[in-house]
Formats: sequence, C-alpha cells, structure tokens
Amino acid sequence: MKYKTTWNLGLLYKNENDPQIGKDLKKIENLCTTFEKKYKKSDYISSVEKLAKALQDYENLNKKIGGSKPCWYFSLRTKLNSGDETANALET
Repeated sequence: MKYKTTWNLGLLYKNENDPQIGKDLKKIENLCTTFEKKYKKSDYISSVEKLAKALQDYENLNKKIGGSKPCWYFSLRTKLNSGDETANALET
C-alpha cells in the first residue's frame, strides 16, 4: 500500500501572497485589540471573580489565535523545508 507523503497546504492558503492571510491576521489583531481595551485599564485584579473572568477571556483569546491559519500555514511550511526563509520569517 502506498501512503501519501505530501501535504496540501493549498487547503490553508495558495501561497505566502494569498490576500486571505492579511484578512486573517487583521481578525487576530482585532481580537487582541479588543482584549487589550477591555483589560488595559481594568481593575480585574480587585476581586477573585474579576480575575477569573479576565483569565477565562485570555484563555478564549488564546484558543482563537493559537491555532490560527496563518500560524499553521507558515509552521507547516518550515516543517517541510527548514530552509524556507519566507516561512521562517513569517512564522514568528
């Protein structure tokens, strides 16, 4: 039996110039900005309940952006080719 040994990264993006990457990164930026505005001048450490809510919101934010498509795309490209300078630069 022959196993498939390649990944179809086209399911994520066409290439590093795909305009959807910018759109997805903008969504991530908006999520982070919203979180920052909510907690930057907040008194979330004034009570256990407020701190618990802030931590829950932070965990939810990480769930949304931690597995983001841009992150996955460039990470997988570096796994396929550690010498891919574009992917290495954009992964971080």
